[in-house]
Amino acid sequence: MPQHPLQTASQLLHSLEQRRQRAVLPTRIAPFDRLQGGGLARGSFVELVGVRSSGRFALMTAALAAATRAGEAAALIDLGDHLDPRSAESAGVDLKRVLWVRPRSLKEALMSAEMVLAAGFSLVALDLGSGPIPLHRVPPSAWTRLGRAAEAHGGILLLLSPTPVRTAETWSTVTVSGARGVWQGHGDEPRLLAGIASRLTAVRRRGGHFEGTDLLTLWAEGV
Repeated sequence: MPQHPLQTASQLLHSLEQRRQRAVLPTRIAPFDRLQGGGLARGSFVELVGVRSSGRFALMTAALAAATRAGEAAALIDLGDHLDPRSAESAGVDLKRVLWVRPRSLKEALMSAEMVLAAGFSLVALDLGSGPIPLHRVPPSAWTRLGRAAEAHGGILLLLSPTPVRTAETWSTVTVSGARGVWQGHGDEPRLLAGIASRLTAVRRRGGHFEGTDLLTLWAEGV
């Protein structure tokens, strides 16, 4: 659980107001931020869709690093059980500011995400994993509650899924596709994997319709 110094009520309200005034959270992944209008919008529900090894988890890690670098509390609801704490720390994530939740079911994952959003966490990443997810069993009201919780508390909900959820509460959907290796080495030199290049396609449904694409390259240390 993130540790915070004791604050008076007025100090807490002031810090919350300052956070709300920062309209977006830049991830410092330029192609992603460009497609999001400068970064992840406060009070938004952003869907990040991609198969295993596409780069979607690295994007989520960059978002966690951005939030914790700014001194904010973040949470990872890790249904896929993908987090490697050492790799996350090397990518710039301050683990002392991250609540790591490892639910046993999709129902637990959704309930956990709603609870931590209501608790005031700045960024909540909900990773549904890479395997088949019974999304058809999730009632629309569950996504509505999550979207409204993010909006009401000024948090960011980043949903990672192998397939689109397609809920009306989603502000934008970013699809990561066409992943290919970027290799280094010439002639008779051994080829070394330097990173992964993917294509980002973003569709923004709220705050003005927008659709765009960009090329994402994640170097080996950030993959």
